[in-house]
Amino acid sequence: MRLDHGGGGPGVGLPARVTARRFAAWSEKEQTKALFDCGHWHVRVTVPDTWNHVGILPAPAPAPGERAWHYPRTPKTTFTTWAGGPEIHTALAKPIQPWKIEILDGLSWIHHRPEGRLPTGPQPAAA
Repeated sequence: MRLDHGGGGPGVGLPARVTARRFAAWSEKEQTKALFDCGHWHVRVTVPDTWNHVGILPAPAPAPGERAWHYPRTPKTTFTTWAGGPEIHTALAKPIQPWKIEILDGLSWIHHRPEGRLPTGPQPAAA
């Protein structure tokens, strides 16, 4: 299946699944590049202990019937969500209070890479 963005050019390509193990096996440079490529990441997030500002990452509504998304900001709050790589990088790059983020799974659209593929890095042993 190939999706077309309607611009007359090539489609958006096929996403590649990136597991937590695969992401963890990459170098920091490869991880940063993957976060800035076109992708969407399933993450577990914890707000820093002394956070006193607006929330950075969206979370699904806490209860049915409430707004579809909210931005948790209460210190030590942990939630699971999907977010774009630049959003995640922003939360990780806070110099005083980086957010704790665990990559659970992800989708990366590989056609944006000049070499046309995801980094391989060391391959984890089969479980």
